[in-house]
This record gives sequence, structure tokens and C-alpha cells, in this order.
Amino acid sequence: MGIIRELPPSLVNQIAAGEVVERPASVLKELVENSLDAGASRISVVVDTTEIGRIEVRDNGSGIHKDDVLLAFLRHATSKISSYGDLSSVLSMGFRGEALASISSVSKVTLETRHVSETVGTRLLLVPGESPEISDWHGPVGTSLVVRDLFFNVPVRKKYLKSQQTEQGHLVETLTRLAMGFPEIQFDLATPARKILSLESRESPYLRLLDLYPALSEEDLAVHELRGDDWRVQVYLLRPDRVRKDRQYQHLFINRRWIRHPGLFEAITQGAGGRLSRDVHVGTWVYLDLPPEKLDVNVHPTKREVRLLEGDRLFSLVRRAVDESFALFDERVPSPTSSPAVPPSPVPLSGSTEEGSLPAFRGDNPVTFAREAGIGQGHPSLREAPRPGRKLPGLPGWTPERPPSFDRLPEILKGLPLSGRMHPPGEIRAVGQLAGTYLLLTWGEDLAIVDWHTAHERINYERYRRQIDADGVTRIALLFPVVYRVPLTVADHLDTRLEELSRIGFDLDRTGPDSFRVRSIPFLLEGEDPVTALEGLRDSSSNFEVPVLRSDRIDELLMTVSCHRSVRKNDLLDLVDGERLVRELLETPHPYTCPHGRPTMLRLSREDLDQWFGR
Repeated sequence: MGIIRELPPSLVNQIAAGEVVERPASVLKELVENSLDAGASRISVVVDTTEIGRIEVRDNGSGIHKDDVLLAFLRHATSKISSYGDLSSVLSMGFRGEALASISSVSKVTLETRHVSETVGTRLLLVPGESPEISDWHGPVGTSLVVRDLFFNVPVRKKYLKSQQTEQGHLVETLTRLAMGFPEIQFDLATPARKILSLESRESPYLRLLDLYPALSEEDLAVHELRGDDWRVQVYLLRPDRVRKDRQYQHLFINRRWIRHPGLFEAITQGAGGRLSRDVHVGTWVYLDLPPEKLDVNVHPTKREVRLLEGDRLFSLVRRAVDESFALFDERVPSPTSSPAVPPSPVPLSGSTEEGSLPAFRGDNPVTFAREAGIGQGHPSLREAPRPGRKLPGLPGWTPERPPSFDRLPEILKGLPLSGRMHPPGEIRAVGQLAGTYLLLTWGEDLAIVDWHTAHERINYERYRRQIDADGVTRIALLFPVVYRVPLTVADHLDTRLEELSRIGFDLDRTGPDSFRVRSIPFLLEGEDPVTALEGLRDSSSNFEVPVLRSDRIDELLMTVSCHRSVRKNDLLDLVDGERLVRELLETPHPYTCPHGRPTMLRLSREDLDQWFGR
């Protein structure tokens, strides 16, 4: 007798629930997405994370027809799609038809609904292992769905739930993400004891963000937009003097759906490149609108991950949009005696954060805990959302709170401007060196300290970047061509990239199944190993499977070469050359950081020095 058997439907649904229903927040996400697909304009949520637990979602959407009530809880029964072709054009938040079946297999569910075409609604009670109870319900158009005692029949799953506070934090975080994607929807969130969140309908994500983070003001967010024939990228960038060590304040939305995408997160990092160190992250909210056929949302059961048809192109668009967003902040150098403005988010529940970073979100609702902390009681009333690309006011003047201390120099560095179009007046004169690394200069009546290695690195990088952008890369012909060997699986990919490589100064000929002859290299690689440089491009382009001319891949090469070819510690540099170096630095677009984001200079104004010495 064979040993393979078909599993009963109840067990199949419980297995599926393991993919869709991870914790109470997973249930909330699925139910709210159903409300959004039903055209609701107001969604009210009540959560109770005590031992039994309860999640109630009530909406004013179109409701469920009486004939569809039981069907809605069958696995893979849906009104969203009807054929395989529909998967490539789906715009609804849900479409798989397995969420309600999965939820009802591991909890006790009560549904009350009335369809817009009906005068009397339907009430349904579902308990796993028992027959459904259906009755008439006299209520308004819309749907109310209550989930109680989650995982009551799967104790092994229930024991892995975290504390009440942690689970409630995940619930609030889930609803917050949905609210960011649908600002026009009114959301309410409460527990049996208190109201947690109340968000009015807003006309734009900008206004919704100000609602969610009440300590933010209009000056704290830059709004920028790029558009094409069938796409749009909107970026909301937080002031760059407020950074974190993690990506807690970076959010990605594609067609209003919150997603996780490592490649696009890297695009944000690359967009901030040259202004911030790579180990810190600026607050960024990115909204992408794409034709549905250009992404696949049927990758993950919870639809948190997507596959992009034109990933490289979108990477470049996001990177460009973030890069251009920085220019919207005024380039004012704040006083080094100042203290940072109030962070735009609440204090953490426990623990501390690193100096200069935003407090940890930890999934807690930003509005509630900001109010409990006594910061940001509301935000200025706004008549309309800002136009994309609007020039924002400068960084607010910082008020000195105590005599300056050199222990607070990191605050000065965080406040340096983002580009070099505004400099204090006065003649620059080098007056000395320090530790074989730093130039000491007078700058009018100010004192400046310049790291000559990072300064030279920025100069070299911009010079090389201009040449590549202008397709004017100077080549050096190799007297003895170098042989570059790659695995057979890579060689064909490399063969398709020879024209691209030629544009940046590499001339290669294929000489065998796995070998190429390198005839010339870019002048900026003079003295460098061509094979090492090509291996770097290979690594960053997935074995040459994707274009090597994408900006971030070229940037990595340019940053490495710029660093190697810059003056270093203890190199001989007289004061005249030092002055020339600083003047060249100030002509670059971003003179205050090297391409890797390290600072190039520190400036102390005459006023700062007078205050320090009590004059």
C-alpha cells in the first residue's frame, strides 16, 4: 500500500496560514487590504493583545453580497482575478484568495456585512471544526470582521508570539505603513482602553507624513518628483542633519504597496553618496508608480517583496531622485555652538540611541509616543501640499545652549552644507600643517582645518566623473596587452559589454573561449592593475549580466581610484599647493565631503572663536 495521501482541507489551510499569518499584525494587514480593495474611505481598527486577543476591522466599503459570504472563506476564491493573464495587470492589494481561508483556520471569526445592493446584511460566525452559523444582520453598508483567539487551535504557533507590547507595536507599525500608502483614507486605531491613532483624510503623502510625525515641520521635508510616460517617482527626503544607523526611516512604496527591496534601498544610499557616510541613513520615503505589467507582486505570500521587470532603470531613477532632492535644502552652514533641532520622531520606549541619530521607532506608533513624550504636539496647519521640487527654506538657525565644547565637534560636521555654491567671503591663506594630514588655513576671519587626502579625493573624483559623463575618457595604450581570463559562464556576458567598457576607456578583444586581451585602459588607472579593476566591475555587475554603465557601478570604481591617486598622510605638500588644493575643492559640487561621505574640512567662524574665549 502506498504512503502518499492527500491532506484534508483543514490541514491544508493551517499550513497555508503558516505562510500568510505570522502574527496578529499579519491578520490586520490582510483585513485592511480587503477594506481598501472594497473602496472604503474610512477604516476603524480595534486591537486587544491580551491573552485571548481580538482584532476588529470595520469599514464603509461596498460590503460582501450574501451569496459570496461563504465563498469568501474558501481557499483561492477571489473576486480580484479570473485568469492567469490578470496576474500581470493586478492593481488590487489582494488577489490570491487565501487570506480569509488561512485566518479562519487558526482563529474564531465573526463577519458582519451588507452589500451596497442589499437592504439586509449577513452575519457569519466561523469556528474551526464547527459548522458555520449564518443569520441576517441589520447594519450599514460596509463590513466588520472580528478575529478572536488567534492560534487557539495551533498552540505551537501561539507560544512563539511575543509580549503584548511587542505585538501591539507590530500592529501599529503595520497600520502606519498602510496609512502612508493611502493618505486619502481616514484611519482610526484604538485598544479597548484608549485611542492610539486618528488620521484624517489627506490629499498627499506629504501631509500624511506630517500627521504621523508631529514633530516635523514644513522645513524638514524636501519633496521631489520625476515623471515619465508611464512612471512616476516621488521622494520625500528628511533633513540630512538627522540620520540613523539603520533604515528605520526609509520606506518604499510601489503602486502604494509598502515593500522591501534591497536594490532600491541601495539606490537611496547611492543617491546620498558623497554627502553622507555609508554607515548612516537619511530619512527617505519613496513612492513609485509603475504599470502593473512591469512588476510581479506574486512573489511572496504576504506580497512584501516584488520582482521588477526593469530593475536597473528603476534603480537609476530612484538614485537620481534622491540625489536631486538634496539640492532642495538650502546650503547654510549652521553655527558649531548649536544643538540639533528636536528629532522628528518620539523617544524610544527603552534604551538609548547613538548621538546624532533619530530615536528608534521599534514599531511603536509615532503619534502616540510623541505625545506621551511631550514633543511635537500637532503640526502647523497646512492649506495645501507643497509642489514637487519646491525650494525649501534653509536650515533653521540653531540657538546656543552652552559655551562651545570641542567634544561637540560631530554636531558641526553634521551641519556642514551639502554643496559648494555658498562659501564665506574672504581670502584663503594656508598658515600651517598638522600631523602630516591637515592643512590649517585662515578664510577671511574664519579658521579652517582641511584633511588634504579627502579633499584631493573629492577633486579627483569630480574630474574623472566629468570626463566619463562627457564621453571624453583619455586612454592609455598598453605596450604589452594584458590577458584577462574569466569562467566560461561569464565570458559570453562580458562579450556583450565590450562596447560599454570602451566608453569608459577599456578596450578589450576576445581571443578565446574564456580569454580577452586588454589593449588600453582609462588614464585614471595608470599604475593600477587592469585585471583588478575589471574584476571590480564584474562583481558589481553580477558577472557582467547587467549593464556596467549604471552610475553606482562606475562610482564605485571612480571612488576607489580617486582614493588611491590622492595625496596621503605625510606626503610632501607645501602651503602654496595647499591653497591651490582648497580652491579647487571649493569649485566642486560637494566640497564638504569626500566621495565616501567623510568630511573634508572643519570651519570655525570668528564669532564662534570669540564666544569660546569669552570676547
